[in-house]
Amino acid sequence: MLLQWELAKNIRLIVIHPNYYQQHLLLTHFVINTSAVYVRLEGDNLETVDLLGQIEVVLRATTRTDFEYLVVDECDRAKASALDGVIVDLLDIIPEIRVVISSRHLPHIILEDATIRAVTQIIPIDSGLGLP
Repeated sequence: MLLQWELAKNIRLIVIHPNYYQQHLLLTHFVINTSAVYVRLEGDNLETVDLLGQIEVVLRATTRTDFEYLVVDECDRAKASALDGVIVDLLDIIPEIRVVISSRHLPHIILEDATIRAVTQIIPIDSGLGLP
């Protein structure tokens, strides 16, 4: 069990709000208890090329070839349009992995694209926690 959530088999994108009190436990779960590659974004107002560049650097440096999760932390550093594009690219280019992002803002692509929305799990899902 993933803390209090079980991920359905079709879930490919997991969005974790960084102000969620259990977010560190979730990130730790993905990074330590699964086969995952962790990317922490650096910089501000990152464009698509910056995001893909930072992710590519980490992927090239990893010795893992059979990872099932790509964890991308600090996604608030990216421009919304850039993050949307990168999410689509990652889901298309590496179809055998699940992408975990930590972001205060819900990527627009989830609202606009029913196909992506159908494979997305947002954590937390309890609106009573008052997270935007």
